[in-house]
Amino acid sequence: MEDDPGDRSGETCIGALDIGGTKILAGIIDPSGKIVARRSIGTLAERGAEDVVARCVSLLRELAREAQVAVEMLAGIGCSVPGPLDPEGGVVLFSPNLGWRNVPLAQWLRHQCGVPVEIEDDARCAASGEARRGAARGAAMAVYITISTGIGGGLIINGRVYRGAHGFAGEIGHMTLEANGPPCSCGNNGCFESLASGSAIAARARQALLHGDETTLDCRTGHSGGASWRCRCHAYR
Repeated sequence: MEDDPGDRSGETCIGALDIGGTKILAGIIDPSGKIVARRSIGTLAERGAEDVVARCVSLLRELAREAQVAVEMLAGIGCSVPGPLDPEGGVVLFSPNLGWRNVPLAQWLRHQCGVPVEIEDDARCAASGEARRGAARGAAMAVYITISTGIGGGLIINGRVYRGAHGFAGEIGHMTLEANGPPCSCGNNGCFESLASGSAIAARARQALLHGDETTLDCRTGHSGGASWRCRCHAYR
């Protein structure tokens, strides 16, 4: 059964998805660029790629109803996801934070929503946003670095997103910084991400608390178990 299109024409509205290692953020954007509906839910990546995609579609349909837009009438869906990936083929090649390999994400979303779908690396999407409307607006060259569940980077060269010869430009999270460092979700050791991402900092904080190290964390949270990684980052400064 198709969604009720209501009073709003969806032909020029766009659906947006940001699939992260911790949460999924979705929105409906009208022709003026205004976000008319948005919501986030947990990713629950451990349930598998198909489950995550099904929940993305369900979330988009809920938001479309709120915005009085039929999903099938959207101009398209843009989806950011941690890579590396193949944007032209619409395939997530390997996303350590999601545990995905060779997932045909664009095809799955297109099949379930019936509209064109484009996917791109999340850090590159953020870099593009900053270049168009943010801190890098008007700059010919810019670098964007994201530190969240993982670590990623996006490059702007001559005002355009730069992917590199093999599509891996800016993938700084899995550069090895310490050969004998902590294990990373990608399978290597000592990656930038395994040392300095939000999840890595939180893991070190947990270990410090378990070992009884003196910390400012307890006084900020009231108890050690409920601290978010953002709070831990603040306490570690």
